[in-house]
Amino acid sequence: MGFFVYGDNYIKKDFELLQTMWIIGANMSVKRATYEGFELPCSTIRGLGNESLLSLHAILKGFKVLKTSAIKVIHLERESLSRPKDVRLAAIEEAIFPYNVYRIYGHINIQKLKLYLNVIKMLYNVERLFRKQFPILESRFLAVPIALQAIEEDRLPKWIRSRLELLARRIRSI
Repeated sequence: MGFFVYGDNYIKKDFELLQTMWIIGANMSVKRATYEGFELPCSTIRGLGNESLLSLHAILKGFKVLKTSAIKVIHLERESLSRPKDVRLAAIEEAIFPYNVYRIYGHINIQKLKLYLNVIKMLYNVERLFRKQFPILESRFLAVPIALQAIEEDRLPKWIRSRLELLARRIRSI
């Protein structure tokens, strides 16, 4: 597929290459053969997670997806499509990633998704018990059930997008 530049702490050495699936699109290099036949489900508001869907597509076609710290990317401190000022808005889109995988590839392990939702609910209840606030956890608590319902009912992308838009309005008003 090409290279993806990332400055995470787990890349310990300069110029180290790591194989991955989860990428974000800053400074990507992609061969045309990688994205031929690729189509997005258009279920998100901002398009978060589209790069990871592309990397999954590439892996299934036999390409490698790599991360490197060899190239530095400097992000401007401003809101963008992939970096909203409110992290909760990014979290609701990331939470529907399983739906997008299901929509494109036709299968997702629903039992594991339900287990993930139960863990989120448990953590959310612990959070409320200790009166701590973790906005990303709350967003996932609200959005993962939408993804699960959309998968179980085989909903179209426009249905899930409309639910995300309502959820985003609700989050902005809090």
